[in-house]
Amino acid sequence: MAAGNRLLPGWAGPGMNMKSRHDAIRTAAAGLVLAIGFLGLPGALRAQNEDLHVRPDWAVAARALHHPLTTIEPGAADDSDLAFLETALAGRRIVALGESSHGVSEFGTAKTRLVRYLHENLGYDVIAFESSLFECWAADREAAGRAAETTLRDALFGVWHNRETLELFEYIRATKATDRPLILAGFDVQISSARGIAERPRMLREAIGRVDPAYAAEVERRDREFVARYDDPDWMTPNAASFRIFYANLAWWLNARAKALAAAHPEAPELPAVLRRTALSMDAFILEQARTGSARTNAREAGMAENAAALAREIYPDRKIILWGHNFHIGRSPALESAASIATMGARLARVFGDAYYAAGLFAGRGEACWNDRTPYALTPLRDNSLEAVLSAAGAGALFLDLDGTAPSALASWTESLIPAKDWGYWDTAIIPRERFDGLLFIRDVHPPDYLDVAAETGMDSTLAFESFLD
Repeated sequence: MAAGNRLLPGWAGPGMNMKSRHDAIRTAAAGLVLAIGFLGLPGALRAQNEDLHVRPDWAVAARALHHPLTTIEPGAADDSDLAFLETALAGRRIVALGESSHGVSEFGTAKTRLVRYLHENLGYDVIAFESSLFECWAADREAAGRAAETTLRDALFGVWHNRETLELFEYIRATKATDRPLILAGFDVQISSARGIAERPRMLREAIGRVDPAYAAEVERRDREFVARYDDPDWMTPNAASFRIFYANLAWWLNARAKALAAAHPEAPELPAVLRRTALSMDAFILEQARTGSARTNAREAGMAENAAALAREIYPDRKIILWGHNFHIGRSPALESAASIATMGARLARVFGDAYYAAGLFAGRGEACWNDRTPYALTPLRDNSLEAVLSAAGAGALFLDLDGTAPSALASWTESLIPAKDWGYWDTAIIPRERFDGLLFIRDVHPPDYLDVAAETGMDSTLAFESFLD
């Protein structure tokens, strides 16, 4: 994702404005729908989702095995509808909560409720977003004494600058006064906040300066240059190689002096690992920008997986962790059209952590959402026998289905069949649900988020540009 309002080089292509990007995506979406038709997946698009056809045995299984949610609102007086999660998540060190679109109000609301429940009842103490590892860590250090909105803006990509996510950040701030605070973290290699990243050169100098003042000054100078110029392709292209070397050398230095840094910063034992992963993230970020196609995507996915693994193994080794990101990133396997060329973060984490990793995909039935630039769009009609059509047949407005804890025979084979499922609620992909996710969260009716004021962003204008829609 790009930080704030700045569009990273390569996302849109030369001369391609936001409308052109929308048109290109819609053209690609139409082609993908045709491709799925040629694969022989069942059903045509319907004008109304109520007219959908679902195989009777699949509908019976969905009705019998789902867990209906009485509400998606956080702070419910009765959370007994979530009690099944104690069994579903037993032995799961890392729980990843996906979303098929970044622009859905109900997704943020439902996930905020789940995060609170997992923290209060099941011992999960870290919430890690698909945002910069460094910016989230730095924002968390100040969260107790700052307004929740300030923490949110200093940490996350603009797609989550909305009141639904703000409610979670109010909760994070409130927990800082307790003996079990909820820790904010990030796992992305990209820069997510222009406000947050502005403080990084100074913080690097102060942290390293307790061990080597001269090197600290050099690090501050080079990092400040990168932070000021990274989004300028005319500067980035000729300077990419030298800055990859700089950040790789910085990571080596931080690793070699980890004990000295830890001794110099007893108040932050995680600091050496955070700074090393920050340097490695910048190396991965520069590599991502230099590549195209699946190689570009794989550079980011690998970096995010390494960051998430570092959160679990080095930075918070005794904590249970929740990941918050797009379905594309968190799934145990990619969708059919990406499977041959892309190893997603979730697929990499599943290989490393095995059954300790639980991926929950989040999908919607009908309504409206927003693209990453906050432009609203209508969800496209569902297909017969699609994942969303089957879950709609369960009859609940919101539900959870634990795939991993249910025998395949009881699920009437649909979770092990190649079926359509919506990406961004807009175009069809082809997935085998049980291979990609351990659980499914479904919300039937959705709406755009209640976004925060863009003008409040320090140093930014009101023009929004965010990451590739294919994320």
